[in-house]
Amino acid sequence: MQVIRIPDLVYTMRMRSIPENIEAALINFLKTILQSDQEASTIVNTLSRTKTGRVKLLMFPCPALLWAYESIQYLEKYVDLSKFQAIYTTSGPYSAHLIGLYLKQKYGISWVADYRDPWTDASQEVLGIIRSNYQLLVSLERILLKEADYSIAVEEHFAQAYVERFHIPAEKIETIPNGYDEDDFSGLSVSEEQPSKFTIVYSGLLYAKSAVSCFSAFLEALCQLTVEGKVDLDKIQLLMIGEMTIEAKDLLRKYDLDSALIETGYLSHREALQANMRANLLLSLTGESPELRFIHGGKMFDYLRSGRPILAMVPKNGVVERLLRETGHGEAFTSMEVSGIKAMILREYQAWRQGEKRELLHSPLIEQFERKNLTRKLAEILERIGPNDCGGRK
Repeated sequence: MQVIRIPDLVYTMRMRSIPENIEAALINFLKTILQSDQEASTIVNTLSRTKTGRVKLLMFPCPALLWAYESIQYLEKYVDLSKFQAIYTTSGPYSAHLIGLYLKQKYGISWVADYRDPWTDASQEVLGIIRSNYQLLVSLERILLKEADYSIAVEEHFAQAYVERFHIPAEKIETIPNGYDEDDFSGLSVSEEQPSKFTIVYSGLLYAKSAVSCFSAFLEALCQLTVEGKVDLDKIQLLMIGEMTIEAKDLLRKYDLDSALIETGYLSHREALQANMRANLLLSLTGESPELRFIHGGKMFDYLRSGRPILAMVPKNGVVERLLRETGHGEAFTSMEVSGIKAMILREYQAWRQGEKRELLHSPLIEQFERKNLTRKLAEILERIGPNDCGGRK
């Protein structure tokens, strides 16, 4: 399969300014994309009249707008679009869907839009810089959902929300969750013998305020266990794979647990999976805001396949809590449940101290999230829409 890579000059290569002629082309591109929605057209026309407004438009719906525009220029110049039966776009970046919308509108090619994260149904923290263009983003989301032959949501709640909020036919939206790739685990091993220290592993970035708040509750529980003499701090290592904020490191010092910290920085995906499988306990810190109830996070599925007990700090009655309960792969807590967190840490610590034989957890329920099974669902959707007349509209 041929892979064409288009550089992202703004978002990844940090281009400081966009030439004026390109600015005009990008704004005209947005006007074309959004012209079918009266509210969106009005907002764009108003913003385009001022310098501040134009700056906002050049970052809409995300900083990858220039990348999407240049991808379209490349496709129209060098690729025979009549050969393609379908377009599949996935976000982030949000701007990827502008490519699908444009090609659908101009060439009539069947189009599937896959939303791996919620858009305007997300929290302020998730939306970040896009919040200033919130109403325009809602309009764009409405256009995308209306124009796509099929849309895909990452969780059933989000699919239902799209149907209810934007009045799209339920048969035009499907749910395909995140998952894990079995091939990523091929050749990885875990010793039946316990490691020399009780090892708690956290994989990923630790920066969101909600996650750091949960981290504090976890550290409080661990600190209490050490103070009570139930856990020996010298026998514990907290392996942090990724990046931590200064605030998170300060919390370790606050609870006198910094001696247990081992920071690896970024590791390859395979190295991170191997560390997960050797852990005694996997730590997940999604956060507990109500709007996060329906978010699994991609890391959770790697955690599940890693087969080690998972201690998750997540919202009550959410999808992660239900998944852990149904699979038996771990337990979910909020920051108010310090006693429950202590009990789980202590249980796993005692199993380590007693040298119990380590066996990987594996519930058959997690196999539905293997990516070959998920890709089968996507293939069925692409087969369902079938090829349109690729001559399309010009």
